[in-house]
Amino acid sequence: MATISELNRSTEEKLDLAREKLKDINERLGSEKSGRDLLSQRRRPYDIKRTISMNSNSSNNRNKNEISYEEDEDNVEEHPKIMSRVVSSKDNNSAITKREQVIAIQSRKNDLERNKRMFGCLLGTLQKFRKEENFLKSKEEKKAKIERKLEEQEQLEKIKIKEERDALIANRKRQQLEVKILETKMIKIKDLAVYEDSYKHLSNYVKTATKPSIFWLPKLMTPKVSMLQNKTSTEIKDMIEERRKQVDADIKDIENQIDKECESNDDYNDKKSANNHNNNSILESENGRERKENNEKGVKRRRESKSCSPEIKKRVCSQVVVKNKD
Repeated sequence: MATISELNRSTEEKLDLAREKLKDINERLGSEKSGRDLLSQRRRPYDIKRTISMNSNSSNNRNKNEISYEEDEDNVEEHPKIMSRVVSSKDNNSAITKREQVIAIQSRKNDLERNKRMFGCLLGTLQKFRKEENFLKSKEEKKAKIERKLEEQEQLEKIKIKEERDALIANRKRQQLEVKILETKMIKIKDLAVYEDSYKHLSNYVKTATKPSIFWLPKLMTPKVSMLQNKTSTEIKDMIEERRKQVDADIKDIENQIDKECESNDDYNDKKSANNHNNNSILESENGRERKENNEKGVKRRRESKSCSPEIKKRVCSQVVVKNKD
């Protein structure tokens, strides 16, 4: 069996090593905490705000001005030229009918040209609205995609930081328990050393059989006294050995109790890691479902983009109605 000094020295070395590990874990936990605070306080690198494009309104106003200007030009009709000579009533009536025919023909031509210009403006406006609508949809889809990616990345970072912190906390608990064991072992070894020192020098004395026991040293040694002295020395050695066994049993009980606590903590950490894994799988499945839905929506939008949306038709028709009224 190892001596008390050797046990004390080895236990002190283990205790110092365990304290150093515990100090390192506490420092890492502090750095992880500060990093998590910085992550929570960090501004999002990309703020997505819905922007309203005024190009459509400006283009509408510009088209309205162009069409109204063209209407003003169309409304300016050339007055028929009247001859400055005096004719008879019959000739006058025939001239009036001819003028009316000429005016009707010219008005039909002007109406036809005006309708062509209106139809061209209508088609141009529809195409412009369609391009603007597709551009805005693609822009919003890109922004939404970037936002989803940032949210997913932030969630994964939070889960990773949480797992690392949980692992560090579990390691800290183990180190604290180990330090507690070693400190208890040190205390019991010191008590054992004090107990051995207090009883070793009594092995040369003679112990009385009465209670309380008295240790005495005779002035003259006789065979009977020598036999009693040997008996006392044997009893003291047995007492010291019994005390050592008791100390070892106490230390083993403490170690077993702490091992059970560590196992319970490990089971709890395993459950937490399993829950985090399930959360990650659920997040990935949700992301896959969202991607599928977005792809289906994109196909649907591309199909709809081939035909003009009813809102655009309504806006253009309202403009045409207003211009016709004017």
